[in-house]
Amino acid sequence: PIATGHELAGKTVVDVDRPELRVCSLSDDDPEEALLTGKSLVAYYLGTEPHIMEASGADPELVERVQEVVGWPATEADYRKAAHLIPDDLVRSLMAVGTTGECQDTVAEYIDAGVTCPILYPMMDDIKPVIDAFAHWMPDGE
Repeated sequence: PIATGHELAGKTVVDVDRPELRVCSLSDDDPEEALLTGKSLVAYYLGTEPHIMEASGADPELVERVQEVVGWPATEADYRKAAHLIPDDLVRSLMAVGTTGECQDTVAEYIDAGVTCPILYPMMDDIKPVIDAFAHWMPDGE
C-alpha cells in the first residue's frame, strides 16, 4: 500500500504522486453513445478478463450473461450487443463517461479520493473533445 511505501522512503503521503489511469468516453453531442461505448469496453473485460471485473465488484451472474452473449472468439459487434447488459452504475464506477460535465465531475471525484495525476485514456477516435474538456479545467474551480 501507499502508506507502507511512503513510510519506508521517509516521506509523507503528500510527497508521493498518486496517478490513476482511467478510460474516458466523452461526447456532448451524444452522451448516450459515449455511455454505450464505455459499456462495450466493460463487456469486453467481462467476456475476456472476468477475474479483473470480479475484483471491480461486477456481479458474477452478469459476467456469465455477458460471456454467453460474446462467446469466443468475440467481435466488436458481440461486445456492442453485450453492452446493453451492463448497468450504468458499473460503467460509471470504472471510467469517466458522458458529457463534458459528467466526465469532469468523475475526474473531480478521483482527485477528491487522493489521485494527484489523473491520466485519461480517450476511447473515441477523435480525442479533441477530451483535450478541450480538460485543457483549462480545474476541479471545483480551483
